[in-house]
Amino acid sequence: DDTLKILQDQYVGIERIRILPLQKAGVSHARNSGLEIARGDFIAFLDTDNVWTPDYLRRMIAVCISEGADIAYCGFSLLDSDARPKAIHGQEFDWDSYRESNYIDLSAYLYKRTADLDCRFDIDLKKMAGWDFILRQTKGRKVVFAPFIGCHCADDLDDASRITASQLNLYRSIVRARHHAPDSTPNSHLAENVRFSIAIKTPAPMNNAKEWG
Repeated sequence: DDTLKILQDQYVGIERIRILPLQKAGVSHARNSGLEIARGDFIAFLDTDNVWTPDYLRRMIAVCISEGADIAYCGFSLLDSDARPKAIHGQEFDWDSYRESNYIDLSAYLYKRTADLDCRFDIDLKKMAGWDFILRQTKGRKVVFAPFIGCHCADDLDDASRITASQLNLYRSIVRARHHAPDSTPNSHLAENVRFSIAIKTPAPMNNAKEWG
């Protein structure tokens, strides 16, 4: 699309905005490239199909400062294809429960840029890389839940271009297995702990629909 041209036309020369053109290599590569040039005190991510509320950054940074924490996240809403709210997510953080179910959207997550939080996204994960990233950063650390809706996230399941729709759910099992295993376990040994199921759906022929159920 015209994103790069719009950025270059409107924002070139503004010191606090850095434009980084990249060859297409996946979302994790793009995020890692941004992290390499980041210079601010706090790091926040915003995917193309999500929108922050106008005061999101101010509130999140205020939460970190007031709570003496380096990591915070807030609630978020899911929007259908007509941009109407269909669900709201937000709950207090517990690492063990988060390891079982991903309830933090990366676009609603913010952290302070410190040496011990300086990690990168796994480029081998085509899906769930944000979940894996947050699990690695938050293990054994204070994490604050800010109880407000700071992000609106697209959740159009019919949009095949979205990573959520286009990539296998197997990555969910891979991330869960990785964080149940000891820290030193190599990825090649995780396969035996990964379980997934396959469902085959066969439509009933029109003439036999009543018999098939």
